[in-house]
Amino acid sequence: MNTLISQCRDIFFARTGVGKLSANSNRRLIAFLAALLIAGLVQMPQAVEAQTRHLPADCELEPDDIVFGPPDPGAPGPYDVARTEYDFGNDAAELPDFPYPVELIAEVTYPEQLGCGPFPIIFIMHGGHATCITRNEDGPGQLDAGWPCDPVPENEQDTFCGGLPADLCDPDDPAFPSYKGYRYLTERLASMGFVTVSMSGNGIAQAAVADHDAWAHLFQRHFGLWTAFSTASTAPFGNLFVGRIDLGQVGIIGHSRGGAGAARLLDVMGEVDDPFGTLGSKGGGFRIRGALLIGPAAADDDRQLTVADTALGVVLPYCDGDQDTLPGVGYFDKSRYAQPGDTGNKHSFEVIGATHTGFNSLWDPDASVFETVDDWIDQYGSDGPFCQPHALEADSKRLTAAEHQGSMDAIAGAFFRTYLRHETAYRGFLTGEGPVPPSAVTDGIFVGYHPKDEPESRLDLNRLEVESEALTNTLGGAVSHDQLTRYEYCDPMSNPAPDFGCITDIGVFFDNGQVPHYLDNNGFPVSHLRIAWDNPAGDTPPYFRNVLPGAFRDVSGYEALQFRAFVDMADSLNPEGQPQDLRVVLHDGAGLSSSVVVSDYSSALFYPPSVLSHAVSTTAVPRAIFNTVRVPLSAFNGIFLADIESVELVFDQTASGALNIADMLFADEVDNKLPVISCSLAEPQLMAGGDKLIDVGLSVMASDDQGAGLPTLVTVYSDEDDTDSQNNQSSPDAKDIADGTLRLRAERDGAEDGRVYLILAGATDNDGASGYGCCTATVPAGNQQADIDSVLSQADTALAQCTGFAAASVGLTDIPEGYFQVGDGPIIGPNQ
Repeated sequence: MNTLISQCRDIFFARTGVGKLSANSNRRLIAFLAALLIAGLVQMPQAVEAQTRHLPADCELEPDDIVFGPPDPGAPGPYDVARTEYDFGNDAAELPDFPYPVELIAEVTYPEQLGCGPFPIIFIMHGGHATCITRNEDGPGQLDAGWPCDPVPENEQDTFCGGLPADLCDPDDPAFPSYKGYRYLTERLASMGFVTVSMSGNGIAQAAVADHDAWAHLFQRHFGLWTAFSTASTAPFGNLFVGRIDLGQVGIIGHSRGGAGAARLLDVMGEVDDPFGTLGSKGGGFRIRGALLIGPAAADDDRQLTVADTALGVVLPYCDGDQDTLPGVGYFDKSRYAQPGDTGNKHSFEVIGATHTGFNSLWDPDASVFETVDDWIDQYGSDGPFCQPHALEADSKRLTAAEHQGSMDAIAGAFFRTYLRHETAYRGFLTGEGPVPPSAVTDGIFVGYHPKDEPESRLDLNRLEVESEALTNTLGGAVSHDQLTRYEYCDPMSNPAPDFGCITDIGVFFDNGQVPHYLDNNGFPVSHLRIAWDNPAGDTPPYFRNVLPGAFRDVSGYEALQFRAFVDMADSLNPEGQPQDLRVVLHDGAGLSSSVVVSDYSSALFYPPSVLSHAVSTTAVPRAIFNTVRVPLSAFNGIFLADIESVELVFDQTASGALNIADMLFADEVDNKLPVISCSLAEPQLMAGGDKLIDVGLSVMASDDQGAGLPTLVTVYSDEDDTDSQNNQSSPDAKDIADGTLRLRAERDGAEDGRVYLILAGATDNDGASGYGCCTATVPAGNQQADIDSVLSQADTALAQCTGFAAASVGLTDIPEGYFQVGDGPIIGPNQ
């Protein structure tokens, strides 16, 4: 935290008496910072990790084609996409404690410009489904069980597949290709710069095993193959992927039982006594950075629920009829506090209207060319109009195929670009503070977020894990409340339904998935508070207050205050179909307060949707799911964040309401460090001798405290403009103005004392902080040493002025006297 900004802010506050920065005081701080830097009273922070946009020599993309941090994580990337596959047969993989060998088959989708690598790699595993294609009286495309699948008789082969695509139906081996149902996603990820491997697991699916070790071990067999593919010429790819895969940046995606297997894999990876070996063990250079579980099945035991030291994402389809109790919440809930020092962030994504099968295009009845089962109808029949197919129910809010696929593109793109590519542009979406990306096609995605267990990332104010925390919070501060209709500590396991008031009609809801956090078979019920209010009036509105002990009052290093909550859809205190709202109030030690309305920053307090409201239903919707309410600390004005005495939730924005609340904490280190930019030239001295444009070997390196590559903007100035009064001149004098490509014209006015080019490079990080760097090139008036010394002296003067502004991170607000921006002049002369 002892950074440039914090040092200067402390000095600024001490000298000016200003507390929280207003817009005006921010301008005063910038001016003050510039003065301190130029005077040498503070030092620029050291670069954490140099970032560059240089590409390998054999990369087929131009530097400007690589875009760091576009605003939409699900939008197509700059790479062309290619696809291949490998098939070692249906009995190539023997798995520990599994009764028979299974297939080792996968489809690989990758950036065609492999020379731009090495690239992160993502492995995808489908779940349990039909395994064989059949044909019956209803025609081709019917599905059945069995493994391996019986070949089609020779006399039926010509008509067996009917109009099914040849790459999806093979009469010689009519296996149902579940693993090809993610092509929409693998193609999108490959365009972003990921190699994806979508694996077949029909042999395990046919066994219908509840033990997820087999799925985990099948992941490992493919890991072993890719250790070989990426390091040596190996069939069937030869050298195609050698040196092109970054095995230190690995992601896994698991759907349904494949999701439970992916979670189990993170345990298996550490089991060095596995007789089949783990070529991709965490200690062997094969590092899983992120695990995304799509509607995962329940874990086999409590231990397998915990995902630690790896970023976790859990997709919760609101209309899931297969994993209809949403056991995926257990992976998030159990992992929150399971391991002290856990270095993995946790995310959940509640996708309103999504079904279980909708994320696999070959399982989805709305998208598949096969006769697949509708998971909602299969579980609930005609009940639950909200989740029924649109063709059967006018009130249906089920997602279309395009919405299912768009939402997964956005979720997976944001998740893996953050944790495998280390981009920071998507943190707002992943933490619940930012909007849903346009590529999702739907805005009905609500996020749960729990930061890793590091002091700079999380300060737990009140975990509410034990009943005593309803009176004394996790930090040891007093907890109080007033004017509330209900204030109850809820421990679903020690207070069995229906004898406690944590949610209305809990006895009805408990068994059918509408309250997944309460189900012990989902792994880890969440203890929390039930807070209700009714008709607030008088001078003291209803509130819930947590006091911070003195040792924890400085929260200025955190980005946000957050908690998880849901609206009780069956409580009449919550107006039917309407969102809830409240104020968050911070009080500081000087007696100052600042208030923020939650709805200005978060939509997490929505009324759980259903066609029937206040419903006690026989179906799984409406559902009560904890999502994150997150308020940035920058929104609290006029108080001292370095001395926060208490946090209040004040319930005066609606006439009545009932909320369930958990996990109150301060989250994420605030970005108060400026990007550091270095600018250098391989050819800083150009000798006049014509009007050629010379590649000067510009290298711009940007480092940021979050270690993310930042796009740089380069501007060129000169003490001679593109055009002047000389005859036979050429213009413009700067072209290809970017890192690695800049060309400058080796030309100067013969009547002047030499020419100076001044290059300004800048970058802005994802929190709006800007940094700049300067460098110069010269064209001396002549070849004598005196001419060279003269122009270098001029360059030093210009560089000093530019560097002063760059150090203050205000760009170049005043172009040096006698200088002009170049590169924007008319095209004159043949040398371009």
